[in-house]
Amino acid sequence: MNSNEIRELLSSYGYSEVYESRNGDDRTSSVVAAKQTTIGTTISCEFFATGDFRFTFLVPNSINKLTTDKCGSVKNTEHFNRIESKFIEQANSLQINFS
Repeated sequence: MNSNEIRELLSSYGYSEVYESRNGDDRTSSVVAAKQTTIGTTISCEFFATGDFRFTFLVPNSINKLTTDKCGSVKNTEHFNRIESKFIEQANSLQINFS
């Protein structure tokens, strides 16, 4: 996937770009994007050029973070939404308990 395809996907999933990572030959290797949940929890998702993705949530008032392994494919909307909804549920719980 090129950077334009990644940006279109992250936008379609409701994410806003935070930064882009590039490899040595100036190609996009991933784009990190963020999204707020309905209760205000901010999660991030790293969209990789390989078509994989990974969610991350920084637990408030701690040094811990919640993260998934690389998952794929980001183009499989049903798969992405299922993992995202489970991740958001856990992140919201941590947000409530550690705020």
